[in-house]
Amino acid sequence: MDSLELVTLALKEARIWQSAQREKGKQQTPQKGRQAPPTCHRGMETQCFVDAAWNAGTSGGGFGCIFKDTTGRTLQQCSSNRSNVSSALVAEALAVKAGLKAARLLGLRKLAIRSDSKSLIKAINTNEKIVEAQGVLFDIYQLCTSFTSVSFDFISRDFNEDADALAKAALQNLSNSV
Repeated sequence: MDSLELVTLALKEARIWQSAQREKGKQQTPQKGRQAPPTCHRGMETQCFVDAAWNAGTSGGGFGCIFKDTTGRTLQQCSSNRSNVSSALVAEALAVKAGLKAARLLGLRKLAIRSDSKSLIKAINTNEKIVEAQGVLFDIYQLCTSFTSVSFDFISRDFNEDADALAKAALQNLSNSV
């Protein structure tokens, strides 16, 4: 079994486990008011909120990620930017890749990636083939092998405002440096 098959199998098993946890969560009474987004393994992993900002006119991308512990306390923030980003989806994928790389550098072993890009999270979780982002998706799958547990979850933009602000600032810095 080569490494790509191993990662694909691991992601498939993780999706099955996540699905079972979601079903289990639906049986609980929902809480009212604005709450933190649900986690699949609450208390076990660091959350990494990621977002991207993309400018179609300049093809520039800005990326932001925020690491939070299980209590919601911010552990670290990082941002970066890049020229020649072909689409908003590729920018979102690059933000996830940046978050995974930063988590690896931080020595994290259990990670929950949170993104407000529904199409990207769906593509990652279903191993969907997207030609424009295939190279970045491959890198994401390879980086997943660095962790004992990694999950990818869609969250509302309301829960991703801080990562969004970092991404927009990084894009602005790229625009100002040109």
